[in-house]
Amino acid sequence: MEIIIGMRTQLLGQLRASGFVRARGGGDIRDVNTNSENWAVVKAALVAGMYPNLIHVDRENLLLTGSKEKKVRFHPTSVLSQPQYKKIPPANGQAVAVQALPTDWLIYDEMTRAHRIANIRCCSAVTPISVVLFCGPARLSSSALQEPSSPRDGVTNDSSDSEMEDKSTSKMATLKLEEWLNFRIDPEAASLILQLRQKWHSLFLRRMRAPSKPWTQVDEATIRAIIGVLSSEEQAAGLQQPSGIGQRPRPMSSEELPVSSSWRSNSRKSSAETEFSDDSSSVEFRERVQLKSQQQQQQRYKERGFLHPKRSADDRSDQSSVKSTDSSNYPSPCASPSPPPSGKGSKSPSPRPNVPVRFFILKSSNLRNLEISQQKGIWSTTPSNERKLNRAFWESSIVYLVFSVQGSGHFQGFARMISEIGRERSQEWGSAGLGGVFRVEWIRKESLPFQYAHHLLNPWNDNKKVQISRDGQELEPQVGEQLLQLWERIPIGGKLPQPDSRLGIFGES
Repeated sequence: MEIIIGMRTQLLGQLRASGFVRARGGGDIRDVNTNSENWAVVKAALVAGMYPNLIHVDRENLLLTGSKEKKVRFHPTSVLSQPQYKKIPPANGQAVAVQALPTDWLIYDEMTRAHRIANIRCCSAVTPISVVLFCGPARLSSSALQEPSSPRDGVTNDSSDSEMEDKSTSKMATLKLEEWLNFRIDPEAASLILQLRQKWHSLFLRRMRAPSKPWTQVDEATIRAIIGVLSSEEQAAGLQQPSGIGQRPRPMSSEELPVSSSWRSNSRKSSAETEFSDDSSSVEFRERVQLKSQQQQQQRYKERGFLHPKRSADDRSDQSSVKSTDSSNYPSPCASPSPPPSGKGSKSPSPRPNVPVRFFILKSSNLRNLEISQQKGIWSTTPSNERKLNRAFWESSIVYLVFSVQGSGHFQGFARMISEIGRERSQEWGSAGLGGVFRVEWIRKESLPFQYAHHLLNPWNDNKKVQISRDGQELEPQVGEQLLQLWERIPIGGKLPQPDSRLGIFGES
């Protein structure tokens, strides 16, 4: 696991240095992983990266062939090998395994040789369209596409079994990528595929030359077309999307992990390595061992009635990497920009992702918008806030939103975010410039005067009081937890007791 983390760190470091991945905004690690859950796109990327590790399925002879190997077999350890057919004799197992393949093309990771037979393992079935689009040289010769020949009247193919077969074959075009990569395709489809392939390779070469150059509308249209074609072909071939693709590793309990000195030494990485490792969303050993404290914190939320699952337990464990909420170790990735701290000892921690419970202050220009939100369970925020809220929603167990009307001197309550922010806009709001609508569940709707929270300082905003926050400001988790606790003193639908400076904040010793 340490080797994998190190490889991820180095890879992301190279992508950062070359401009393919940015630290924030468009082109950040989440943006470039937009299609990481689309199995058809993931396999197409594997086809492009692993070529020429490509195998063709000879249906007629029930054989597997490669570019240099005329006879290939599945390695006994491959899941596509004959062991899955336990009632079939080993002699016939390979033929049955080949016959059961859903497509005519495979990619493989490793090939070994035993005498004259080559064995492959770590194989995946891929669609022909993936091979046509992503295999072979980037630039094809002008003769790559050969239109169907028009036979002279009275001339037929003597080798054909029937006149019908001869006519159907003569109407097919040939697309030749390399000597052994030939495809017989309908002429119109072949022309469209060739155009799409040329647009893709042109786009790919431009991105290699200038990785940080913004995408054009034509580039985005090309990508959308490729994704649509790949997804449709995957479905047509009957290939199912496995569960868990593109999702984070499941967190492990501390009892399952041996605590050794290895993760302690791993935690003392250089600052550059730490930055890359954090952005690549790797679940470090140290953070997994600290899972216990996070579980204890969530138990406190359950006891107070704050914590509600925003999706099923399985889905949440797939989507979120749970980490400890210790403020010194887990600063926010969404902290609002602030000037350098003065000499007062305040310090804004450097951002880190995946705090399990997140807290944000959201400002409203008027009370009417909050009333609509409480009635319909929806909210909209500015486009500048949408990305960090969506990221918090998918990377955290729960996201709390504390609302305040500007100039009111109060917090008007808090809610939890129960859906990601979509593109659909609402006509309900009295404010212009708001983005898409998302669903919220209001937990408390009572107003809390700022004076009751004057003792709470936010270290993620230069230790300013929590009421001195801009729209979308994130709160350090412990401060956010304390702020929500203030509503516990208010009866549902009731009012706060008057503060008493001689005793505690709520008149209690």
